[in-house]
Amino acid sequence: MNNIDLYIVEKGDTLYNIAKKYNITYEELMNINNLTSTLINIGKQLIVPSINNNTIKYYVEKNDTMDSICNKFKIDITTIMKQNNLNTKDLIEGQLLIIR
Repeated sequence: MNNIDLYIVEKGDTLYNIAKKYNITYEELMNINNLTSTLINIGKQLIVPSINNNTIKYYVEKNDTMDSICNKFKIDITTIMKQNNLNTKDLIEGQLLIIR
């Protein structure tokens, strides 16, 4: 998994301050990690985008499919699913995908 970093939650961390370190919103951090709550435990591993110029933040648009997004960015489905910690090819309009 190129261009992805793992962040281990430390005492005092919040999604907001972790997201700020990586120049994303806490909502984006939640989406990347498929979190449904802002509560995080010490020691939890979070996927965070590497700080590099090749990272694209893509928000799923109406009628997007995993195949259409993969074709658009010339990336394979397995890679995009791993990069975004996804277990399914199902997408939701407005969902954030990190493309590298």
